Amino acid sequence: QASSSVKFTDKVCNITQYGAEGDRLQIAINTDAIQKAVDDCAAGGGTVLVPKGNVLTNPLFLRSNIQLKQYEI
Repeated sequence: QASSSVKFTDKVCNITQYGAEGDRLQIAINTDAIQKAVDDCAAGGGTVLVPKGNVLTNPLFLRSNIQLKQYEI
């Protein structure tokens, strides 16, 4: 379990704001949109939000100073 002493900024990068889609019947690969959200959020730190749904991706490069969270809409 992660240490409770870790603090993240209030910056939130929702992958849907970067073009990711996971709510369609036809599933799209969202690698570019998710990577943009990770990279943007890593600049200064923050949280990358992933909505409930079929969010497919190829390998990603995670960065320091971010947390990755899934949430239900």
